[in-house]
Amino acid sequence: MFDTSFFADPTTLLLGALTGLIFGFLLRKGGLTRFNVIVGQFLLEDFTVLKVMLTAIVIGSTGIYGMFQLGLIDGLHVKAAHLVANALGGLIFGAGMAILGYCPGTGVAALGNGSRDAIAGVAGMLFGAALYAEVYPWAKKHIVGLAD
Repeated sequence: MFDTSFFADPTTLLLGALTGLIFGFLLRKGGLTRFNVIVGQFLLEDFTVLKVMLTAIVIGSTGIYGMFQLGLIDGLHVKAAHLVANALGGLIFGAGMAILGYCPGTGVAALGNGSRDAIAGVAGMLFGAALYAEVYPWAKKHIVGLAD
């Protein structure tokens, strides 16, 4: 169903685990593992999430462009927009994030931080991912190509 070849290389797994630990640490340090910070963004009361995300976008895009200029990556490929699919996915993601108070990354980091409310959220995320995997073939046929 999906490519499992990346499990064959322990270096890739260790690098992924290290990256995840650093990411979780930075989320914790930035306060993004707290429910009230995430919900505060939706209520336009606390802009910590916006500041962190904009900083990450600027650093990430600068890094990717720099690697492209140095020839470390092959190319920058722009993918199709899939407007309807992205709009539906964004609505589902946003509703879940507003209800739970965490996005997937902050939910897992909050779980690692000891937040008991994140247990149900992470379980729901795993269920949602499994459900998505089941309905994707139908969605690809009927939804993904709309409005492109």
